[in-house]
Amino acid sequence: MHLAFIFAIKNAYINIGAFHGRTKRSEYWWFILFLLLLGLAPGIGHILCAVMAPPIVTLSTRRLHDIGKSGWSQLVLWISCIGWIFLLRTGNLATNSLDIPSDEGFIVSNLFGIIGAVVAIPIAITSIIWLRWTVTIGDEDENQYGYSPN
Repeated sequence: MHLAFIFAIKNAYINIGAFHGRTKRSEYWWFILFLLLLGLAPGIGHILCAVMAPPIVTLSTRRLHDIGKSGWSQLVLWISCIGWIFLLRTGNLATNSLDIPSDEGFIVSNLFGIIGAVVAIPIAITSIIWLRWTVTIGDEDENQYGYSPN
């Protein structure tokens, strides 16, 4: 039986401090869908980050436990997120530097483009690894992190 959308959100907040145990794929992805829908609402981005960070960290830890990985493995996700932010920021800086009508603006733009290209490869790799982990079916039997939530 799949977890309902509302139950998954409620469960994420009820277990906000629980780094032990395991979480189903459906619970994880329903919560991610909830985050994406909230992200569509204008003007709540910073508030959303502050309120959603604790449940997503604990939920990700439990999701990784379901496939037999340590919760510390989610550092791959956070490195990837920081990389995406850096990549978007350097792209913004490069775009802004184009307003400079000189060779200096061109050089800065190309420099940020090169940095962005170099950073994009490991970011893409870590993003693919994270996606693979979160869509992997959990261990059927009990593992070192507890009983199967299925």
